[in-house]
Amino acid sequence: VFFDQTLFVATTNLGASIEYETHLTEDEKFRYRMEIIKDKFAPEIINRYDNIFQFQPLTHETYGSIVRKFMKQLSDIAKKRNKFEINSTDALIEFATKHSYDPAMGGRPARRFIEMIILQPLAFKLLDQDVFDKIIANGELLVDYQDEKIIFKLNDAVIASLDNTNDLVADYNKDKCTAPVEEEIAESDLPESEIPPALQLESVKEKDIKNPKSSSRANRRKNDDEASSSPPPQTS
Repeated sequence: VFFDQTLFVATTNLGASIEYETHLTEDEKFRYRMEIIKDKFAPEIINRYDNIFQFQPLTHETYGSIVRKFMKQLSDIAKKRNKFEINSTDALIEFATKHSYDPAMGGRPARRFIEMIILQPLAFKLLDQDVFDKIIANGELLVDYQDEKIIFKLNDAVIASLDNTNDLVADYNKDKCTAPVEEEIAESDLPESEIPPALQLESVKEKDIKNPKSSSRANRRKNDDEASSSPPPQTS
């Protein structure tokens, strides 16, 4: 295998949680992320890359286009397997964007949200032979969001709805592994001592940004210094 004129690109989410620290500048965030990368990867690995770039978080508008893209992929699958299209309204796209957008997680939550909140419930609705036959005969299914619930339409006529939409969103929020945004922490009634450490914004200290050092690397240096300063063992 030859790699002449080949460009290798590797991505990582290391340090993504720093995005929640809105009081820091972009330069401070970048230096913090670089320290984490240096701590996690050996110098031999890092030196093999010519450059390290920092990508900006997805905007709400860009993320909405990703949601729309995944809904289009869902429609393509339905058209190929079952001969009907799945169209979605702007209200549904905005609903999915609003409840799954996370600037620290990129575009991955869009697929998980659509699968959990839209695809899985739709699959159960299609088990109803009468509903399935109507969709096949019509050749098109419209997915909309109205009155705080997802509804499925054929020619503007509702054939099924998800009355438990809010419960599905609540379950999704429980399952996703993300930290809360700063405003949610600030408005919490819990005293700081009762907030789980993983949810405390102070887990990233500002002093660590100004003079960034990895704690694990610092501990290794401390252990090495202690070992070198300790007297040699006595031999009889």
